[in-house]
Amino acid sequence: MRTSRARLEDAKFETERRRQHRGTARISLDILKFQLEAHEQLNRENVERLKGIYRREGYRPQFINNRILVEIDETCFEAALTLSGVAATELLTSQREAYPELRLPAGTEITCLHGKHRIQAAREFLSPRDKWWIADVYLANELPELHGGFNGLMYRPGLSTDMKRCLVEEYANESIPTDGMIYYKIRQYHFQRNFSFESRWWARLRGCRSRNLKALFKHPDLTAAFDVLLDVPGLWGGMLLTTLHKVLGLKSDDEILNYLEHIRRFWHDLVDGDPSAMQRFDHRDVKALELRAPGISTYDTEEIRAQICAGRIMGAFSEEERRYIFQRLSGFKYLIPSLYTLFRDITYWEACVGSVRHLMTMSRRDTISSVFESRFSATNQHNDRVVIQIDLGFRQIIAFAMRHFVEIPREPISDDVTVRPRVKANRATLRQFAELAIRVGFESPEVRRLLDTEELLGSSIAPELSRPLLVTSGPGEKLHRRCGLPNLDTFQDDKNFLFLHHLHNQQDKGGEGITGFFVLRCLYFAFMGPSDLLDGLLSQAWDHLVASHAREEQAREEQARREHERREDERREYERYEHEQREQHEQERREQREQARQEQEQRLEKAEEQASREQKHIVPKESPELVSIHFKARENSIWRDVQSISVNRSDPSHVVRVAKKYIRKGVRILDTNMHLLTPDNCFEAVTTDGTNTIVLVPQRELDIDEQALDSARVLAIVEESSKRLRK
Repeated sequence: MRTSRARLEDAKFETERRRQHRGTARISLDILKFQLEAHEQLNRENVERLKGIYRREGYRPQFINNRILVEIDETCFEAALTLSGVAATELLTSQREAYPELRLPAGTEITCLHGKHRIQAAREFLSPRDKWWIADVYLANELPELHGGFNGLMYRPGLSTDMKRCLVEEYANESIPTDGMIYYKIRQYHFQRNFSFESRWWARLRGCRSRNLKALFKHPDLTAAFDVLLDVPGLWGGMLLTTLHKVLGLKSDDEILNYLEHIRRFWHDLVDGDPSAMQRFDHRDVKALELRAPGISTYDTEEIRAQICAGRIMGAFSEEERRYIFQRLSGFKYLIPSLYTLFRDITYWEACVGSVRHLMTMSRRDTISSVFESRFSATNQHNDRVVIQIDLGFRQIIAFAMRHFVEIPREPISDDVTVRPRVKANRATLRQFAELAIRVGFESPEVRRLLDTEELLGSSIAPELSRPLLVTSGPGEKLHRRCGLPNLDTFQDDKNFLFLHHLHNQQDKGGEGITGFFVLRCLYFAFMGPSDLLDGLLSQAWDHLVASHAREEQAREEQARREHERREDERREYERYEHEQREQHEQERREQREQARQEQEQRLEKAEEQASREQKHIVPKESPELVSIHFKARENSIWRDVQSISVNRSDPSHVVRVAKKYIRKGVRILDTNMHLLTPDNCFEAVTTDGTNTIVLVPQRELDIDEQALDSARVLAIVEESSKRLRK
């Protein structure tokens, strides 16, 4: 049903496109205007990227994939034809290299529906005499016709909203759509019940992305939490569909929901929940704010103020609105969250959850929080405080995992330890973990098994009696160290404060920069959520802890030497763990770069094939200047035609492009004497020797034996004979 509906919609769009299309023309950049939505501000990074491409590779406005889409009133269109001395049919039949120029009356502009970044880059890069672009022209509306309706006239409508959207998404080729943009479009059209457009964006998903997204949609709560963030378009640059399988595989749905709600609440409260205001936050605004702590760090506050005053961010808001937003920012006491920070923090959270899973076996339907709730024992607990005790106990389990995740990593799932070597979990630390679980009310066969081990207990980290520092002098932690795995330099000290009475301490005194502990504290609250009730209870526990400090001081001094040795062991373990994570992330980045390279190569091939088809269409077959060039490859000792193209002897550029395509694919080009050729000299070489034949040999098979050489010589004789017979 949905497929047939999408097919009908496609047919309707094609009919409308044919009715409104008026051809292709060369148009001056000076008369193009764009109607930008509030959240569609110009991205300077993209403009500079395109200018770099023009500088390295040249600009090619005539290629179909590079054309722009313009909308023009029919009255204006008729006037432009007259002023330009061009017939309407010429726009529909012009050759690729000779598009007619369409000039408009003075003071008239044409609305450009997409391509703002490539046009801005062209305006800044090109010389005045070259400032033009190739555009496909569509009518915005049509002149009135005689009709039996009101006043005998009827205006037929111009491009519909859906038609414009379809054309824009079909033509847009300025940059590869991000994972976030694809998700945003799929959900936007899903809620509009526009199945045709939804299917178009599903088709853009490559590799594991489609599979991961379908898996997400099987989790209604998580899907709804992501969908709520559609109100803030600027957040979606941080979406990573390639990492969704990690998010879902954690079985930590409640904590992921807490993080997503943390993101929603911040951006919602920043503008008092005004939907239109949230829509105006673009990607640049989000990147400037994320991971800043303006309510704590004066350095971050001034950095944000400077960017606002310089007009680099929040350009879609009025001056009064910017002042109000800045005031709200100054009251936020955590790191500013985004989807980017979520997917970075997942790395640390994944390690912590892996440690926690030593204590419980989970079924397919379980989550971390649900299995701990089901394993809570009321023994030695107060029945009227079960909910509080479960929450308090689970938070202590998480805090322990945050301290010791390096020592107790999750056991490898695969039996093949050579696939991904890991540090084995420290058995003494696991026993401490099990004792903590029993103490706070959680029991399971796994916990009992860990308690039965005869490992010598190491010295557990004693909670520091001094208060942890949230701020420091200078800018504090660098931005790239404010998410993801904690930094080794500071973690060895910071983990001594990862106890609930420190994490829930209400001190919010500001300073210049933030510390590593402040970063860990923010991550804890992002995943676990706040708890006013626990804050009060833990404040009382802190007073009791200080009173018992004197009795413990002597024992702690005796353990100091062992603690130092333990830290050194942990440092080495942490370095190995961090190296493993870096290798994994580098592998993922290499795979993503390779996929992007393949997609870019496919686009280049399509453009070259289109250019070839257009060139064949416009060159007369009977021209005596045509030369046929044959590309041949050897298969089972037989030379077979791979590709034949006809080019004008005076312009062999198409042969050069095809030769370059094969070289990009790892195939070398040779003449029939098995001499290596280059793309620039191949045409002259094979036409001079009279064979008109280019031999293709894969790079890995470049060692040419006598049999291949003899075969190529025979091929040369055959080609020369065939050429004489054709004459």
